[in-house]
Order: sequence, then C-alpha cells, then structure tokens
Amino acid sequence: MGEQVFKSFEQSIIQAVSKEKTASADDIDGSGDAGAEHATKKDETPEERAKEPSHQGSLILDARVAEQAIRFPTDLGLLNEAREISEKIIDTLYRFSALKKKPRTYRQKARRAYLAIVKRRRPGKKLYRKGNKQQLPYLRRNLKQIDIMLDSLPDKAIPLSRKQLR
Repeated sequence: MGEQVFKSFEQSIIQAVSKEKTASADDIDGSGDAGAEHATKKDETPEERAKEPSHQGSLILDARVAEQAIRFPTDLGLLNEAREISEKIIDTLYRFSALKKKPRTYRQKARRAYLAIVKRRRPGKKLYRKGNKQQLPYLRRNLKQIDIMLDSLPDKAIPLSRKQLR
C-alpha cells in the first residue's frame, strides 16, 4: 500500500471514530441531535480546533487475521481444472469442425474419479498420487483431440477466445 496511503487511511479511521464519539456523547447528554452539534463544529475557529485532543497514536493492521478465499492448489485440483477447461475447448471447437461425432472426453468418469478422492475426509499422499495418475490420461487425450481439431480447421478460423487460446 505504501506509507502515504496507509497514513491517510489511518487518519480517515481516526476522524470517523472521533465523529462517532461526539455523536454518541450528544445522545447521552440529551443536549440535541448530532446534526446541530455538527453545524456548530463548522463555525469553530482554528484556535478552538487546536484545543481538541490530537491523536498521535498509530494504527497497526495485521493481515494475517483477515479471512481470505484462497484455496490450496494441489496437483490433483489443477489437473481437474485443466481437464474441465480442455473439455470446454473441445465443445467450442466441435461446433465449428466437420466431425460427425464428438470426440470422447470421458468427462463423467473423470469427474467421478476426481470427486471420489477429494470428498474423502483425509486423503493421503498415495491416494493423491493415484488420482494424478488417473487424471493425466484424460487430460492428455483431450489435448490430443484439441490438436487434431485445430489442425482440421481452415487457417485463421480459430473460434476460441483469447483466454482459451492461452
């Protein structure tokens, strides 16, 4: 973030907290609503503002306690994701190809094999290795089919998005 941005962030938090304190103090005293108090604050002179306590502390934010939606990338998860993307690419290419039958992808069988491992409570290294061995041939087969389908298309007529091409 940088030191300057952090300090401006800190100051905005301090200002917000001090506004809340003055508003809650007015509510406790019963001397009027916060809007009237706020109007008199605007009319204050610089000397009166200087009399107010200045906050000289520093705010330390710890990023380690913030929740994050980051999943742990296992080889099995990455292989499954790559297989699913390759299946989408095959679906897209098939619409533009001259093939009469859609190439086999074994997507249901591959998904079932993946979920059988991932849904377990504590799958061990052996099981992950087995899952990787199962997913690799599915992905390899899909990639070969993609190459064949791309070769059969006329030049400069690739119907894939830039993201799919990457």
